[in-house]
Amino acid sequence: MNKLTTTASLGLAGMVATGLIAWQAPVAFADHGSDDSSGPHHSKAFKRDDDSHAVVTTVDDDDDNLQVLSAVLSDRQAYVETANSAQATYELLDRFNPDVLVLDLEMPEEDGFSLIAQIREREEALGTKKPAIALTGHVRVEDRVRALSAGFDMFVPKPVEADELVATIISLVSSK
Repeated sequence: MNKLTTTASLGLAGMVATGLIAWQAPVAFADHGSDDSSGPHHSKAFKRDDDSHAVVTTVDDDDDNLQVLSAVLSDRQAYVETANSAQATYELLDRFNPDVLVLDLEMPEEDGFSLIAQIREREEALGTKKPAIALTGHVRVEDRVRALSAGFDMFVPKPVEADELVATIISLVSSK
């Protein structure tokens, strides 16, 4: 890929073809209450109890990563809100009520650890707690323990495997 090619011009298929993301054919997350066996369909677990689309807030300082995450999650019928900094996240959370937070740990100015600490402090004052997933390229056991101890509910390593992230989000949305 040359420097003039952007992920926006590639689209999801192009990002997969160039190796920017790992992607397999969408997994059929079965709606166990359905008798329709005609093919893959989206799980109702990716929706709220009132059948509206689950809202996922993704935070990453890399706009290309945000586009990829948004494309992957939107493809699975999630409503995705994105932010590229901690400050933008605070502003977003003042306006939206996401079902799940997906936060990159390595960001300039304020990292994901500081961000989740501030979010958890705000939530404590309100008596709420949103499930949160940590995304990072650091994949040692110590990194996972640090993220979970900092207030994250789950940990997904980068590069992100789309099906792993989707399954993780579904498990958090369905356990609410």
